[in-house]
Amino acid sequence: MSASASARGAGHVSILASAGSGKTYRLSSRYLALLAAGARPGSILATTFTRAAAGEIRDRILARLARACVDERERDALAASMQVELDDGPHPDLSPARLRGLLGSLTRDLHALQVRTIDSFFAGIVRCFALSLDLPPAPDIVEGERERLLTRDAIRLMLADGDSQRLIDLLREFIEGRADRGVMDEIERAVTGLHGLFVEAPRQAWDTIPHTSTLDDEALRRAVASLEAAGEHAAHPDKRHRAALEKNLSQLAACAPGLADDWATFLNSGLAKPVALREAVYYRKPIDRLLVDAYAPLIRHARAVVRNAIRSRTLATRDLLERYDAAALDARRAARAITFGDLTAAIAGRADSLELNDIYFRLDARVQHLLLDEMQDTSVEQWRALMPIAREVLATYDGSRTFFCVGDVKQSIYGWRDAAPDLLERLPDLFPSIRSDSLDRSWRSSPVVIDAVNRVFTAVASNPVMAEFAEAAAAWDATFHEHAAVEKNRRLPGRVELRVCRAVEDSERAEPARLRQAAELARDLHRRQPELSIGVLTRSNKAVGRILNELTSMGVRATGRGGGPLTDAAPVNAVLDALRLAEHPDHTIASFHVGSSPLWTVLHGASSAASRLPSAGGEQEIGDRRSGADGQTPTPTGDDRPPAADSPLSTQHAPRGARSAALPSPARAAALSRHIRRLVLEHGLARTIARWVRLLAPSCDARELRRLHELVELAAAFDARPTPRLDDFIRLVETTAVADPMSARVEVMTIHKSKGLEFDLVILPDLDGRLIRTDNALVAVERSGPGGPVTRITRWVSEDQWGHFDDLRTLHESTKQRLARESLAVLYVAMTRAIGGLFMLIDGPVKRAPKCSHAALLLAALAPDRGRKPGELVHESGDPGFLDHLARARATREPMAASPDALDEASTAIPLAPPRRAAVASAASPSAETETLVPPSTSAEPFRLPDQDALDLGTAMHAMFEQVEWIEDGVPEDAVLRRIVARVLPRRGEAWIDRSIASFRAALEKPPVRGVLERAVSHQPSAVGPEPGTRNPEVAAHPAVRRVWRERRFVREHDGVIQQGTIDRLEATQDEAGRYVAARVIDFKTDAVDAAEATAHAARYRRQMLDYRAAAASLLGIDESAVGLVLVYVHPGVVTPVT
Repeated sequence: MSASASARGAGHVSILASAGSGKTYRLSSRYLALLAAGARPGSILATTFTRAAAGEIRDRILARLARACVDERERDALAASMQVELDDGPHPDLSPARLRGLLGSLTRDLHALQVRTIDSFFAGIVRCFALSLDLPPAPDIVEGERERLLTRDAIRLMLADGDSQRLIDLLREFIEGRADRGVMDEIERAVTGLHGLFVEAPRQAWDTIPHTSTLDDEALRRAVASLEAAGEHAAHPDKRHRAALEKNLSQLAACAPGLADDWATFLNSGLAKPVALREAVYYRKPIDRLLVDAYAPLIRHARAVVRNAIRSRTLATRDLLERYDAAALDARRAARAITFGDLTAAIAGRADSLELNDIYFRLDARVQHLLLDEMQDTSVEQWRALMPIAREVLATYDGSRTFFCVGDVKQSIYGWRDAAPDLLERLPDLFPSIRSDSLDRSWRSSPVVIDAVNRVFTAVASNPVMAEFAEAAAAWDATFHEHAAVEKNRRLPGRVELRVCRAVEDSERAEPARLRQAAELARDLHRRQPELSIGVLTRSNKAVGRILNELTSMGVRATGRGGGPLTDAAPVNAVLDALRLAEHPDHTIASFHVGSSPLWTVLHGASSAASRLPSAGGEQEIGDRRSGADGQTPTPTGDDRPPAADSPLSTQHAPRGARSAALPSPARAAALSRHIRRLVLEHGLARTIARWVRLLAPSCDARELRRLHELVELAAAFDARPTPRLDDFIRLVETTAVADPMSARVEVMTIHKSKGLEFDLVILPDLDGRLIRTDNALVAVERSGPGGPVTRITRWVSEDQWGHFDDLRTLHESTKQRLARESLAVLYVAMTRAIGGLFMLIDGPVKRAPKCSHAALLLAALAPDRGRKPGELVHESGDPGFLDHLARARATREPMAASPDALDEASTAIPLAPPRRAAVASAASPSAETETLVPPSTSAEPFRLPDQDALDLGTAMHAMFEQVEWIEDGVPEDAVLRRIVARVLPRRGEAWIDRSIASFRAALEKPPVRGVLERAVSHQPSAVGPEPGTRNPEVAAHPAVRRVWRERRFVREHDGVIQQGTIDRLEATQDEAGRYVAARVIDFKTDAVDAAEATAHAARYRRQMLDYRAAAASLLGIDESAVGLVLVYVHPGVVTPVT
């Protein structure tokens, strides 16, 4: 059937979907409906904003289709969801044969599957039209830290421009009022936040404030004299009028002629303020008319000075961005690099001139169906770039082309990157052919949580805290509809608490105390029900780091999703201070920090060995202590020995690991600075830091060591730059978010990073800051309608300045209202991450607490009659004993409903062929991590799809094998294994975990597998693996000569490359003197292979195992020939050597 015939009824639709209501499910239903109606995969473009989201959509499409092939219930559910999308159109054929055919066509043409990020789609266009878009051919698209470094390179080029005086004048205007920030920091902040706007906006939009005449010096002197004279003759109702006048006269005497801040202070104090606001009343008594008339010329002058200053700062910002734009172009041409922002701007600027037919021809795909996910996050420039395709699609009404978008304006929290949620709201008005729909039933949260959300966000305009932001509140109320839990979730247990924190001595200690209390709450909840997931969500990265440190000190394993700067680990800060000292020997703070940390002794020990660092191409193990991993601190010998007493770096500091309060002398600091610079110049940054990491390891816990390893990786990437500067690297580390690779039941992250996630329990401890913060705002922007062109831009100034001008008041007020609405969205996102438990912590009474905050909003909505008594539970709802009930419900997935945005792990298993495992090319690739997707040659063959069960089972099996040191010493009980598996696989239910434990115990019953774990099995130095059942009585009698490490992490340098990985099991034999003489690396594999296939299959892992051999030899100080390699296929019970 033709697409135009069979897709009739699909139509154009815009969906406003609330949190947890199934946005991804609905989008995948639309995709599958179009596919079943005859659309080719290459004709359907589905875009979203992150690679993870694109992968989730793609996986959902494949998994739903695969399950429908073999499960009648899944087939019926798929048919029902398709019918929603096709409306009154014909029912597609969903027979098993037809579905297998569809799945086969998808897997054969995965390269044509256009489920991608919007940036990657634009990148494809740019690669085809680079020259037409004035971009370099085949550009290197950079992001993240590389983009930041490129930005700083462009700033340096700009600052090196020949017209230095003009640049100085621009900078003076630009940073006026920002003396608390460095010039470089302020420029970087501005160009990062404003360059996209500069490229988009017409030049005249920056020049909408006309110059206003001011009084000359003589006229100003006469005006002041007139005010003084009026003060002598005016009747003063009381002494306060006289005091206010004297205050103004004193200010006038000190006012610099053109300094806006001085004149703004005059305008907003004394009698000048009510006169300027045309009130002429002070303390409820009228101001004498003589004074009002005398003030008039001075107020006009003050306003003119302030307004002209705003104009000057705005124009200076534009001119600085203009210079930066030219420098950025030169920097990017030199690097043959562009950013994703460049892609979007280039396409948006030429969108109307690019021929769609040319685009489709060069991309080898014609977009007939456009599906946009998270539409509320689409920026104006991105929408302009998509408009030609959208217009063409929306001009068709017969089903041959369709438009679909889904989003939630209540979750629009990315205004800082120019997201335009108004576009989603106004789409049906802009394009009448678009039908509106909504989703308000939550598949995620318990009724208790939903009730709290409704109480807070229904009728926000009536909340007294929002009086200042009435426009934002009204706009919110227009889009919020009361939420409800789906039928199956209505018995899901839940709990909501709003608690005032314990009393503190002063307001400055309130935040640290509150964050610590949040960590204590997370610890207690985790101990009560360790299988439940906990999300601690904050508004700032600083709070994330503080809470993670608190949890670590409490012994709670926690990670930060999405990551934060590596500076959340103290040893990383010590390393950065050492590098800072290298650049700035007189930096006393850095010198003190280095001198009072274990790094001081490490640096001393390393200094005498500077010339002995291995040359490029050599090899040095850098991941741990020299003695192996037995927990013993290495004795400094050779390269590690401290310098002689007469060395300029000698010290009387305490031994390694101890802290000293002494500040290194200037001479020692200067010598240390020279030493570090020499190391970096001779050996590179990564290798220098890697050596420090190895020596610091005894002073670090596991998390600190992991963050140090990640610091080495950043340094390795940084070393590739042509002219690396240590200051740039320090800034890179301080601003780059690095994800923590370890999984944990307790996760700490910012609310922005939690979007799209869900947790059994959510803790919100960062609610007391101001509802909006304008101190970091850069500009106020006016557009001609939603997504329209920019018509006016001014630099952001404080309200005591813009409040005196009607045109600026309108512009700044609209920006404030937008920020307030976005702040409501942040709180909404935070609260709706919770499945069953929502715990909110707020401060008690503190001085200077903001009147308008999330805390105040919650208190007014949930406990309007309660105060802030320290330690009091001011609101509670739900069952206090809900934790046990929730844990049972999560384990059995009943009576709660599985969200349509979550794959049901209880679904009928699909009889798939055993998955093929991709060859591991690097030691950094963990075992059992990747699966290949192999298309069948015919639709009748079984499909080899990525099997999440297989991947998770591999993770679980590795975690359980890690618990076995020697089989003779016993294996943990099932209860212990359940906790372990639940910790590494938080989303898995109890039934699945029990099945994985059964598989583990079945593997242990197989003699070859059991034999590998026996202490008494022979272990000859040159053997690559034991014959099952072969025993060595001498080894059995003297077990102390055998050592074993499980999940042994390593980091090593090889051929100039930093490698890291984890060895599943490392065994070593020692001689009588305690020296290691032989070792065996054992790697557990959960691949589904039989005994006949094992030897051939093992060849896939040879490269990985050889890397493990080299790492083990380096760790133990033995020759590689003395390290045996064994692969253990646990399911068939096959042990095979690797040679």
